[in-house]
Amino acid sequence: MNNPIPPLLSNCLALFAIYYLLMPAPAYGYFDLGTGTYIIQMVLGFGAAVWLSLRTSWIRFDRKKKTGGLASPDAALNNSAHAPQGIEDRLTDGESK
Repeated sequence: MNNPIPPLLSNCLALFAIYYLLMPAPAYGYFDLGTGTYIIQMVLGFGAAVWLSLRTSWIRFDRKKKTGGLASPDAALNNSAHAPQGIEDRLTDGESK
C-alpha cells in the first residue's frame, strides 16, 4: 500500500492537532473583588466543616471510650458503674435530706 502522507509529516500533523486541541486560548479575564472574597469564604467554610466533623467524631469516640464501648449514651444509663449523678445530688453536694 502506498501512503500518500510521509510518516514525518503525519507525525507533525498529529502533534500540531494535539497541541491545538489541548492549549487553551487566552481568556483576557480578571478576578473582581467578589471573587477573592468568595474564595476566602469557601476555604473558611471547608475548614469549619472539617473541624466540625473531626470534633464530632472525637466526641463519639471519647464517649464510647468512657462508657466502656457502649454505642449510645442512653445505653450507659443502664450501666451502674457509669450512671450519672442525679440533679438532687448535684444540688446538695451529697448531703442527706
